[in-house]
Amino acid sequence: MRNLALIAEKLSTHEGIELENVSEIEVAYNKLFVYKNFHVLVYIRDQYFNCLMELKYHGYFDHNKDKNIYDSFKIDDFFKIYSDQFKEKPKYSDRDAPPNEYSEDFEKISYTLRRKMHWKCSNCHVKLRKNKDLLDTHHVNGVKSNNSPDNLQCLCVRCHSDQPYHERLKEDERYKRFMMKYGQKK
Repeated sequence: MRNLALIAEKLSTHEGIELENVSEIEVAYNKLFVYKNFHVLVYIRDQYFNCLMELKYHGYFDHNKDKNIYDSFKIDDFFKIYSDQFKEKPKYSDRDAPPNEYSEDFEKISYTLRRKMHWKCSNCHVKLRKNKDLLDTHHVNGVKSNNSPDNLQCLCVRCHSDQPYHERLKEDERYKRFMMKYGQKK
């Protein structure tokens, strides 16, 4: 029961909750999201699926025909329609949410962490002291501005490329050098 109280407390803040597993979210009869029996707003900056279509928001049905509805979406309007489903409006809107960008001091933070980890991949344990550029600092939750220690992980470029949405690293010159020098996973 204490866990549920902590969830309720966290959901009532502007900070919200970051989920490791999206399958913890259910879709209610009204097409809104539910987490642990609470209606929630799910913010996905880099979206790959159009929720407006699912909600039939303002009659939205086809992106080509209804692009004006998509382009004029305002979170305040959304909350006017669904206001009885939420306790509190989120801190940021769709227009002013902070961008998912690396902090100005990320290079220093990354270097310090990789040095502290003795230039070793925390996944496959390959040592890269002589090839330091092949060791990356990965943001576990995908939020590039979140440099908290529990969100950072040292990964070789191969292990980093295996993370969700990082497959593009396999086209990188560093990945090719890594594979030539260290080969496949054992």
